Amino acid sequence: MYISLLNIVIDYQSLPTAIQLDGSVQNIQIDSQVPDSPLPIVVYLSPVNKSDEGRHLPALHFGIMKIPSASKNVEILKHFIVTVKNLTINIEEELLYKLYRFLSLASADSEDDNTADVTGLEHQLSKMSSSPQLSRFYVGTLKLTLNQVKLSVQKSIKLRPDLQETKKRLGLSLITFEDATIELDRFCKSHIFETLPFLSGEIVKHYQDELISQAVLILGSTDFLGNPLGFINDVSEGFSGLVSDGNLGGLFKNVTHGAANSTAKVAGSLSYGLSKSSLTEVYDEKRLMIRKKHSDNSRQHLVAGLKGLGFGMLGGLTSLITEPFEGARTEGVSGFFAGVGHGVVGTLTKPAIGVLDFATGAASAVRDSSRSASRGVPFRVRLPRVVQGPAGTLPPFNHKEANGQAWLYLINGKNYAELFVAFEHLGEDLMIVVSSERVVIFKMVEGREKAVQSLGYSDLFTAQPVQAQEGGGVVYYLELVLRSEPVPGLAAPPTVKRPQVKCNSGLTAHHVASKINIAKYQYEERRQVVLPQQSN
Repeated sequence: MYISLLNIVIDYQSLPTAIQLDGSVQNIQIDSQVPDSPLPIVVYLSPVNKSDEGRHLPALHFGIMKIPSASKNVEILKHFIVTVKNLTINIEEELLYKLYRFLSLASADSEDDNTADVTGLEHQLSKMSSSPQLSRFYVGTLKLTLNQVKLSVQKSIKLRPDLQETKKRLGLSLITFEDATIELDRFCKSHIFETLPFLSGEIVKHYQDELISQAVLILGSTDFLGNPLGFINDVSEGFSGLVSDGNLGGLFKNVTHGAANSTAKVAGSLSYGLSKSSLTEVYDEKRLMIRKKHSDNSRQHLVAGLKGLGFGMLGGLTSLITEPFEGARTEGVSGFFAGVGHGVVGTLTKPAIGVLDFATGAASAVRDSSRSASRGVPFRVRLPRVVQGPAGTLPPFNHKEANGQAWLYLINGKNYAELFVAFEHLGEDLMIVVSSERVVIFKMVEGREKAVQSLGYSDLFTAQPVQAQEGGGVVYYLELVLRSEPVPGLAAPPTVKRPQVKCNSGLTAHHVASKINIAKYQYEERRQVVLPQQSN
């Protein structure tokens, strides 16, 4: 994750009678660095309207005053006050498990110990909290304020085996819901004298109780119910704008957004449940890949819905043929008869799921196009970084490379198995992306990328910079030397094609040619490696 804190202001004063620390952070945002994350912004400030009096206040403000103590095991704080503005928190299941593993909470030693006694652990923490050896804190006023949290949870469709093991160990069973508005009472204590573990335990218990007390709000925001509370909030926000500002268009947009959002969630939940109970895993993965590739905006959602409808109709027409054949290929005679059963079921369910996918895509397109400014989600502060350089190591963050990686995944339909190598502006409106599998030269046409040339390394012999005299000056080109297969039946030797692309400088031509050749060598090395399971 990438944590961004803007406009940090800290005032520190050290006096003989007290030490005072005051500070503020104007804006807080935490971005997921997982490229295909459905919830790319993990934490951000909830949008506010113009009538909110606290809209200009900082996101975080804290004030601490410490008084000198004569005892080594006693810390005296006159006050400890932390105030946080309303936050929106998005929790994605896959990212949650990845963070758990990253923080070494699921280390090898702890995973082997399956007999951990939770009650015994709580007893140890209780003894630790009351230990006379720990420092104790006297706090005149302890106040923590976070009034409202808009909480969303996204359940992952498919987890890697290692993350599935982490899920089993944690014992979590998440449900998908969106924008559950949770009102939190402040944590406020006066004149307390306790250890730090005891205080932290009290704070955690307070906010756990607050979440449990508002479980009905989370239930009313779940996807399988169509997020009824979200629809009510949309309608009430629209009527509020109509009454206060006479905004009739805002009312229409909010009602449309709420209805489309509920429709998309109900249809998506139905298609998910029906597919899990009736479709084979391979077919379901292809269907979900269509939705994953087209999820960037309202237009893409509609494209995904149309493709899902066509995929479902085609699957229903061919199910009685493809399923028995696939079953016989993988499992023999028993697989054939099992495939006949899957084919009969698929003939009925695949078109139905295709219709539900179309309804989900169309409703999602309407929802995104009618989203009001008050429900806007900020953009990532920083694009996901390139995590594997040419040498296989983690390179320093580079904005140009991160931007090039985003272009690559946009061009290849979010195929994350294809690794980014290099990105460069060649000149005018042409750009080039070098990946582990190919070289793509493209340009922008009407706001969308359009590939001019895509060359796999099996067709590419080498790349080299060349220069020519044109118009009284030197012009630099990137020359791609391509292999050409001989024509069957002809004795003529194969020709060599040498397409050239104009570059804005000689340095660019040399740099891009070097990157292409490095990627080409690595591709050939991977292609010729004999894997251990293939050596026997």
